[in-house]
Amino acid sequence: ALQERLDKALTDPGSAFEAAILTPLSKLEAPTGGHRLLIIDALDEALELDREAASRFGTLVSLLAGRAGRFPAWLRILATSRNNPQVIIPLQHAFGLKQIDAESAANQDDLRKYVMGRCTREPLASQLHGSGHSTEQIAAVLSEKSLGKFLYAVRVLTDLENGTIGADDLIHLV
Repeated sequence: ALQERLDKALTDPGSAFEAAILTPLSKLEAPTGGHRLLIIDALDEALELDREAASRFGTLVSLLAGRAGRFPAWLRILATSRNNPQVIIPLQHAFGLKQIDAESAANQDDLRKYVMGRCTREPLASQLHGSGHSTEQIAAVLSEKSLGKFLYAVRVLTDLENGTIGADDLIHLV
């Protein structure tokens, strides 16, 4: 029965959401030791998938907003999105929204600390030491280039780690 509902997800996403997400969650006992977290990244991008289907059946945003009260009390949802009114307005009424300004001083400070932490651990620490670039320089460049976006910094640091780019290449990144 579950598979049949999932097979009809394109024509009846509400039933698929109920069957695959909400019903199983409702059957779980509250976990010991606190809340659990469900992360949904780039929720705004779900609006771009199939506009015709979205107009007929709704979107992931509308499914979440319309069923917010059905999630178990022990579950927290962290959803990321660009500042898109089609996401923010429906969800602000259903969930407690907290917005993070990527370019705020507090976020920039968090990003700098993250970069510094990664750069002082291996394998980056050795790579940077050999390049002649300090962790402070790398953090400053990534803070400027990333505009506060952690994903940008994570990907650049991963590329530095695996040798896809070198420390000297950072100034040429867009």
